[in-house]
Amino acid sequence: MAYSQRRRGDLVFYYQPGTHTIWHVAIYLGHNRVIESWPPCVMVAPISNNQRNVIAGIKRPFI
Repeated sequence: MAYSQRRRGDLVFYYQPGTHTIWHVAIYLGHNRVIESWPPCVMVAPISNNQRNVIAGIKRPFI
């Protein structure tokens, strides 16, 4: 699915630039925000930041 077609509830997959290995998944909330778990907490954050800025793709899990 195209990044521009993302909708609330979509899964956002991030990959490691050097290896192209998926290393993190978040749930898109809309307005360029995701909810994610980084132990020891769950947080709402921008879809992209310094720690996770390479998005591998967006997937709508329930269609």
